[in-house]
Formats: sequence, C-alpha cells, structure tokens
Amino acid sequence: MDKFKRVQKDLKVGELFPTLSNICACGCGIPLKGRQKRWASEACSQQAYFSFAILKGNTGIIRKLLFEIDEGFCRSCGVYSEDWQADHIIPVKFGGGACDLDNFQTLCLYCHKKKTATMYSKEMQSHDKKLVFPLSCLYGLQGNGYIPAKICHEKNKLYFLSL
Repeated sequence: MDKFKRVQKDLKVGELFPTLSNICACGCGIPLKGRQKRWASEACSQQAYFSFAILKGNTGIIRKLLFEIDEGFCRSCGVYSEDWQADHIIPVKFGGGACDLDNFQTLCLYCHKKKTATMYSKEMQSHDKKLVFPLSCLYGLQGNGYIPAKICHEKNKLYFLSL
C-alpha cells in the first residue's frame, strides 16, 4: 500500500486477508467449519470488507462509517453541517493515505478550508514549524520524512518536525 496515495486502486481483499488453513482470515482466530473458505461468520466478512474499503480509499464507506461516529458534527468547532468533509488527520501528502478510520475526522467546510490553508501555507512548509497529529494516527508514520520532536501527553498530541 502506498501511504502517499488517497486511493489504492490495485489493492485486493486477498492481499489484506489471505486465506489461512482452517482459520478465519479476519484475524479473529475462529476455526472455519464445513464449506467456509475464508470467513467464520457474516460479521467477520463485513468487518473485513469495511477495513478493506477504508484502506482502499472508498469514500462512500469512509463517509458512511464516519457519519455513524460523528453524526455530521465538526470535530473542530462542533457545528453540525450537511456539507461536512471526511478529512485526513494526517494528510495524504504527509503519509496519511491507506490508513484506518482513526486517520479521518469530520470537519465542516469552513474548518476544512482553514486546516487545508494552514497545512499548505508557506509558513507550515518551512522547516522550523511543527506539524501536530493525534497519537492514535502514528502507526503509519515510520520512514515518511518526519521525526518525533516532542510528546505532549496532556493534549494527546505528538509534534513532528519535517526533515
């Protein structure tokens, strides 16, 4: 998977969830019975499909699941919006593509434009400025050109300096 691409068009379910010998491919560890070939249950199949669709970049599934979490309320300002945006917390440009739902947040159009303008401003692109991301989104950041600079435990944020 390419963390610097929004959509993983060549990704296949079998690559993420290879068929295991007599064990459910979703990772639950349940033994397969009878005619089952990959999934132990419909719930396993559905959970695997949603994970696959999110990593592949299926915006319909991402928006559906994100709406179930945030119900259309902006995580930045708290306002409800019918025009909400499914925002990558760690932008694709910085390695936030092909990430789980943890790397998405609901933002109203105003907050999304404000965040985008800030992220791509000349000030943020200079090496002396810090990028701030939630700690829950750091699993895919190894080797992407950023180094941890400071951890602030009170706010559950990790600050990065670009190389």
